[in-house]
Amino acid sequence: MRKDSSLTLRMTVKRLPHSTSLRAIVRSLRSLARTWIPAFAGMTIICIVLAGCSQKPVANTDITKSPIVQKITSDLAFKTALNVYAGKKLEGMEMTNGPCLGLIATDWVLDIAHNPRQSVDDQPENQCEDYRNGTAHHFIEMDEDGKVIRSR
Repeated sequence: MRKDSSLTLRMTVKRLPHSTSLRAIVRSLRSLARTWIPAFAGMTIICIVLAGCSQKPVANTDITKSPIVQKITSDLAFKTALNVYAGKKLEGMEMTNGPCLGLIATDWVLDIAHNPRQSVDDQPENQCEDYRNGTAHHFIEMDEDGKVIRSR
């Protein structure tokens, strides 16, 4: 038995030099890693940049045409119209002659008209100038008491 165990020990000792070749393999892998990892990272970055550059440009979209933006803008215009009307009324502005209270939000004007509407309310000279010249494309009409007649 003793002979067998010493034989096993000798075989183990003889295998130790193989661990040296393992070290050589590890060194080789480290050297490869030093050159290939930066190269791989560089190629990855180049691919990402090229992928980003090859995208088609987004169509020239006007976000103000979005139904959500239009809804928010119209809500804001109505709230602003009520505030502007109340402010002008407190200042003592006469509302019987149907004045234009001006631009109240992007693309919106506030105009005072008769309720029920009369033919003078439809005459261009009695409408807001910003609406007539196209600066504003929407209007809110209120009567002399601040009640909304119509909006477009």
